Amino acid sequence: MACARLRKQDSIFRPSREMRAGKATWGLLTMNRAEADRSRLDAKTIERGITALKKHFDAPFGLSSRFAYKHLSHGNRQHWPYYKAGLKGAHRQQFEGRADELPNAFIIGAAKSGTTSLAFALAKHPRIAVSKPKEPKFLGSQYHLGWDWYLEHFSKTKAAKVRLEASTRYTSGIGLFRTAPRMMKAYFPQARLIFICRHPMERIVSQWRHFMGTRPSRQDPFNALLADHDLAKYIVGSSMYWTQLQAYRAEFPDDQILCLTLEDMVANPPEVAATILRFLGLRDRPKAVARILDENGRFPHKNDASNENRLSINRPDWDPAIYRALAALIVPDARRFLEHLGKPQNYWGDLA
Repeated sequence: MACARLRKQDSIFRPSREMRAGKATWGLLTMNRAEADRSRLDAKTIERGITALKKHFDAPFGLSSRFAYKHLSHGNRQHWPYYKAGLKGAHRQQFEGRADELPNAFIIGAAKSGTTSLAFALAKHPRIAVSKPKEPKFLGSQYHLGWDWYLEHFSKTKAAKVRLEASTRYTSGIGLFRTAPRMMKAYFPQARLIFICRHPMERIVSQWRHFMGTRPSRQDPFNALLADHDLAKYIVGSSMYWTQLQAYRAEFPDDQILCLTLEDMVANPPEVAATILRFLGLRDRPKAVARILDENGRFPHKNDASNENRLSINRPDWDPAIYRALAALIVPDARRFLEHLGKPQNYWGDLA
């Protein structure tokens, strides 16, 4: 069965009038989920999807380019003048005298790679405070809300040595988040950044399940992901770790960026925990390490973002053609990232 064509307004970022009113479902409107799971994209649709992704990843991480501005949503374009001023550091007076409320550490991603579990674990340390909620998304789509709004998320963190937030959209490369590295450098040049990643293809599956699980009205089949270019840029783009990291390395020295993998967090919790504490300028004594791990010596499993809904979406099976196409795009990026981490090229198995 051929996939129905996605209307432009049905994308993740451009809901139609009917959708905003709750009168229509999203995505492949002519299919139920069982039918959709059996659908497959034709070769031309896959090729168009890959081409769109390449164009997106090749564009500069800066919104001064015509390409990037063109792909902002209408809402983000409205806020662009204010955001652009923020990129130049024009709003420092809004938090003058409140340095003890500002964050000095960020978990920047990647989504569905253990960021919530890590933030929950670190919050148990007496000298670390995590924003509430942990993902204010301020240095992107929420910047227009102002610094008073942002600092409310850190209202109880003044006594902490490390004040941290964990907005994973900062490494999504979409919309205003495309310049999150520049905004972060403008206001937090000494910040410590933690970037957690996992097998890129597994991460795509996990994020798709979460995305669909929290949007029950959508009927998009997993193997039609490349037909929705906006959604693919968001979900696939968050697995382009080297591409996302380069945007931060352009603004921050490597000694301010700690790259980790979820696989190491699972396999060697005490070692990873000690590494994180040292990176944040804290002591890595056994007692301190044990404090942030659970009773079994592991990072606690935590997902505040509707874990129940995400698990209600069955794990999909990859269409081999789509897997090969995406792997061909992701593998060069993954190899460079693993090389940067000092990991073997076969660290993620089939992506070697």
